[in-house]
Amino acid sequence: MASAVSALRSTLLSQAALDDLRKSDMAGVRSLLENTPYRDVARANPRSADQLYAMVKKSVVEAETRVISYAPKRARVYLSSYLMHWNAEELKRELALRATSADLSALRSYVESLPSPWSVVKGSLEAFEKSHDPVDLTLEVDRVYIDHLISSFNALADCERYELSGFVFPTLAWYTVKTQVIGERYGKQIETRVASSKELQESFLSAMEQKGYPESLTVGEDMYARLTLEWARNQAHRNQFSPAPAQAAFILKEAEAKEVSGMLLEKLYGVSSKAQRPKPA
Repeated sequence: MASAVSALRSTLLSQAALDDLRKSDMAGVRSLLENTPYRDVARANPRSADQLYAMVKKSVVEAETRVISYAPKRARVYLSSYLMHWNAEELKRELALRATSADLSALRSYVESLPSPWSVVKGSLEAFEKSHDPVDLTLEVDRVYIDHLISSFNALADCERYELSGFVFPTLAWYTVKTQVIGERYGKQIETRVASSKELQESFLSAMEQKGYPESLTVGEDMYARLTLEWARNQAHRNQFSPAPAQAAFILKEAEAKEVSGMLLEKLYGVSSKAQRPKPA
């Protein structure tokens, strides 16, 4: 796994390269990206922000999947659980979109056709049909992802869990806080059944204080991204055979891809990089 992790890290762009991209026009951006993993995106002419997002996501997921194939079994299971976040994000968007339709039978059919492990989302259909709040469905998606992440994390060796704690602990705290805030917004009592750091929860809540909904979620999400990115940067010289360096490389690549796609959006469509695809509740 060491060589696969190193190979992924070697594709990361330097800060100087990112600065050059930011200053260049679209022709310059295409030229600068020609010798990078983003060459296919740079050569294409995506018709929409969604198409651009899909292309960048495909590039990153393929790189992450190659690393996983070299990992030891326990690490492979854990890293695969982490990669479920891509599916969770897409599924939440799809559910939120379909939930706005008046055709409840079509939504039910879609949810009941979801493959494992997402098939358990159908257990929230009754609550949705009473409230008509997509949040009943999207929160269940979050719960499935977190449950799988915790289960695979707990199966790791003590030393592996220790190295990953800088990612997992903020993740569980943010999940708990986010679920609490969304539940309060929609007047729902939601039990996460997740043990997480009270200190980290308080840190999130303190940062979100005085912010209304949904701005508070954006503040919390930004804080979570900073914490996990800082952890990932600190993993550069750790044991390359454990899952922590591999996941750190994933996080660094994902953060870079978000930055690059933001620049492309701005240059192609005049859309601010801050107006990235929103994450639904």
